Amino acid sequence: MYALHTVSFLAGNWASPAATHVRYVGLSTSAPNAMLGNYIVKAPVGGVVRAAYVTAKAGTVGTAEAWTCALMVVSTAYTIQSLESTDDPRVWSNANLAAPVHKGDALCLRFTCPATWATPAANVEVSGIIAIRSLVRGT
Repeated sequence: MYALHTVSFLAGNWASPAATHVRYVGLSTSAPNAMLGNYIVKAPVGGVVRAAYVTAKAGTVGTAEAWTCALMVVSTAYTIQSLESTDDPRVWSNANLAAPVHKGDALCLRFTCPATWATPAANVEVSGIIAIRSLVRGT
């Protein structure tokens, strides 16, 4: 038998996501950070991350160049989605992830901004959730 556990991510105002920037999101009201590990969430259980759903609401939407969101498990990246969109909010989702995690692993979201951005997004607020499927022992 399996159980499903969810983990939330949140970041405060990201004033100016610039071209080629890489930023990390954990669970903080601070803006996304350039350093992996500054804002992490610890995996509550071991298992497999099966799905992710991430949104970014922007004051200025920006143009539709490819913007990539990945789940970081310790230092390994699992791409959620690369998105070329002017939707607000932007939504990155993937229901076919297979990212193994151990209880206590450091988790965060990694955003890779486009190499060039005609009009960058501005004042972006990020939130997301992942689903970890774990084996329930003794059943």
